[in-house]
Amino acid sequence: MDNSEAKIIRPARTLNEAELKEFNKAFDEAQAWAKSVGLTEQDIVDVIREVRKEKRNSQRQSA
Repeated sequence: MDNSEAKIIRPARTLNEAELKEFNKAFDEAQAWAKSVGLTEQDIVDVIREVRKEKRNSQRQSA
C-alpha cells in the first residue's frame, strides 16, 4: 500500500448501547462547541491536512 491510499482501521470491538450513547453525547457536545466558536467543516479539513503534513515531515526527518 502506498501513502496515497487510506488506511482502514477496524474497531477492536463493537460498542455496547451505553457506550454508544456516551460516545454520541460527547460527539454532540464537541460539535456544539465547534459551532459556538465558529469552526467550519473546512477548518477541520484544513487542520487535519496540516497535522498529517507535519507528521509526514517529522517521519522523513527521523528516517
